[in-house]
Amino acid sequence: EPETEGEEALQDQFEELEDGFNVSDEELQNTKKRPSVVIFEWVQSMINAIVIVILIFTFVVRIVNVDGTSMMNTLLDGDKLLVTNYSQNYSYGDVVIISRGTTLEKVLVKRVIATEGQIVNIDSNTGKVSVDNVVLSEEYTKDGLDTFNHTDDVEFPVTVPDGMVFVLGDNRAVSKDSRDSEVGFIDINNIIGKAQAIIFPYDRIGSVY
Repeated sequence: EPETEGEEALQDQFEELEDGFNVSDEELQNTKKRPSVVIFEWVQSMINAIVIVILIFTFVVRIVNVDGTSMMNTLLDGDKLLVTNYSQNYSYGDVVIISRGTTLEKVLVKRVIATEGQIVNIDSNTGKVSVDNVVLSEEYTKDGLDTFNHTDDVEFPVTVPDGMVFVLGDNRAVSKDSRDSEVGFIDINNIIGKAQAIIFPYDRIGSVY
């Protein structure tokens, strides 16, 4: 009887040891991954990440370079802007980037002054801008310059058509904007996006407002 118990105990230990060496097919497969498979999975992950970044920079954010001085002192020539384009819901004060249209030679950066249905007026005596009979307090304009209508082909007041916005540059003395019929009202479909921040040069990094 003692000999039988010893044999049973030995058998139990052998079975436990055998179970410890049993490996599932999935575990065995994972341990036998060839280097080529590991490299392929890494490359696939990198490609997926690159595609996501491309989609983000195509449909969500862009980097735009400021060309000219029409938005001084808010923006300077050569500033690089982080621009978002996930919405066409623009409002007063937004700094927007306008794509080349049929009459525009280059991308424009301007500030939204009024949206569809609003009435814009520029006082020919004071140069003050009003929207719906409310005079704007425009602290962002360069040196507090008044906004005299520097062209003769747009008569104020004007009503902004549906789907359009009225834009002005902050440096009113040199800005070519909605005061000029060559630019006129801007179709929101021609707006690339809204400037959110200056990202270069480094000493000018900050929000755009």
